[in-house]
Amino acid sequence: MTPFLRVGVVLALAFALGACSEKQCLALPCPFEFAVTLNVHDAVDGGPVASPVANGFPCGSAGVCLPMKADGGVIGAGTTSIDVTATGYGHVQLDVTVPAATPDPCSCQPEYVPQTRDVALPPL
Repeated sequence: MTPFLRVGVVLALAFALGACSEKQCLALPCPFEFAVTLNVHDAVDGGPVASPVANGFPCGSAGVCLPMKADGGVIGAGTTSIDVTATGYGHVQLDVTVPAATPDPCSCQPEYVPQTRDVALPPL
């Protein structure tokens, strides 16, 4: 298949998906979208915080957390309490409310409105 033909097929699929009803939708795999994203930084200088932890689960070294519930479950629509800390820092507890959404049946939109929060951790 030539690149030109591939582009035509992709455009035809995109048009078909944009105008479909629920029964006509193609079952495409959708990427998972986290309900909550936390950007963790130092409360004093605003710099990055190495290896933060949210609800007892490591976030990684970039200061960005994609938290889970305290019991390990996935966060979805509703209000969730999240405890954030890191070595050399105090902890911050925040409640994040994720509103429910009604996605278009032919889209990859989640059934919630994803939320992003900045979290300033106080150094010890």
